[in-house]
Amino acid sequence: MRRFLIASSCVIGLAALGVTPASAQQSRPERPYRGLFGGGVDGARHLLTANLRIGGGYSTGLFLGQATTGESTTPIEQRSSATYNNFNGGLTYSLNAGRATMNASAAANGRYFPEYGNTVIVGYGGAVAGTFALSTRTSVRASQGLSYQPLFNLPFFADAFEPVEGLFTPIDQAFGTTEVGYRSVDTNAGVEHQLTRRSRFTLAYRRGRSDGTGDAASRDQIGRVYQDASAQLQFALSRILSLRLGYGYGWSEADMASQPDAPARFTSQRIDAGVDVSKAIALTRRTRLAFSTGTTAISDQNNTQVTVIGNASLTREVGRTWNVGLNYVRNVRFVDTLQQPVFSDAVGLGVGGLLNRRMSFQSSVGAAFGRIGLGVDTNTPDRRNNRYTSYYTTAGLSIGLTRNLALTTSYTYYRYTVDDVSPLPASARFDQLNRHAVQASLELWAPLFQSRNRSRSTNASR
Repeated sequence: MRRFLIASSCVIGLAALGVTPASAQQSRPERPYRGLFGGGVDGARHLLTANLRIGGGYSTGLFLGQATTGESTTPIEQRSSATYNNFNGGLTYSLNAGRATMNASAAANGRYFPEYGNTVIVGYGGAVAGTFALSTRTSVRASQGLSYQPLFNLPFFADAFEPVEGLFTPIDQAFGTTEVGYRSVDTNAGVEHQLTRRSRFTLAYRRGRSDGTGDAASRDQIGRVYQDASAQLQFALSRILSLRLGYGYGWSEADMASQPDAPARFTSQRIDAGVDVSKAIALTRRTRLAFSTGTTAISDQNNTQVTVIGNASLTREVGRTWNVGLNYVRNVRFVDTLQQPVFSDAVGLGVGGLLNRRMSFQSSVGAAFGRIGLGVDTNTPDRRNNRYTSYYTTAGLSIGLTRNLALTTSYTYYRYTVDDVSPLPASARFDQLNRHAVQASLELWAPLFQSRNRSRSTNASR
């Protein structure tokens, strides 16, 4: 028998609701971080910081149920509300040394549910990413991430703002459903060479692996290996616009005994031809637009589907401290917790800034829709292509008490529906979630080590 819980207090599209310390932000030097909490680290060459957040929350839409081994499960019992205590903390390091840059971090988060038999659920992980210029024309990059997630989750959404490589944020447990823990390891490497003033060549490689943890029934529900390699040639037509031609090949193989009838191996081929914006278009000094397009073909050895993919982002700086971001992503990808590929259209909108030197506000909304798997099951056409829809909204306020201490509050609404639950692990097969949550925390932040560049930095990591 397996008990499972769903908690609610998510942060989607933003690193955290409430103020984000300067050490975890990326800003132009002309627009330094001006808040009280987490400030005073602009222009650091080496920077090591620590943070800890402790608080509590109240959530509706919690679930408590039982799932037996095999295909059958007992009905799910929905509980209207519950309280919980939460904690998260970690270390973050950044290096900005001209030819070399690096970000590294480790973090953990957890929830304690006194109403559910004193249940404690903890996730943790870390990441490191860096780039190095071998010469004026050639640079290499690499990143490595690993994590343990205690709950099954469905990561459908797009970030409103581009995440920073090497800065690890544990998946918020609001996305979690059943207690099916899993480990993930992700490796990326690449090299870029400037052939001429207008052309450049890029090679990239990625490998990911996820494995279920716990008892045998849990281990059988999650297990995947994924690899992808690509080569790309870009030719600049103008200062901002370029043609892209490339090819990529990848494969994914799953080992999930809970879905024995689903295809286990998929291959992907990308004829990577399209138009890119090599640099963000400066519509104005404060407004920037970026987009790219392409196509991909996914096959399970019996069926192949060709799909147009792409993304577009629009960012706007407002005043001295506010930012607005809008991002749209159309993609096909493999996720750790599902055996089949996910086709998705996702949009995220985020806004954040300082109300005054002590108070910060951040909010985001988003939606995602698409399907799980290649298409209609001809034997059961009523499954409607395994489609899903998902929505969220978040809002948070932070009050900086000192440079190192802040109070944060947040509100979250999160909902998703799935037409057909058969692609989900056996113990997570319910077709919808609907949740509200509020949370309050006390956050401590401190720089442990800091050294400055001798000359003024033009690319400080914040």
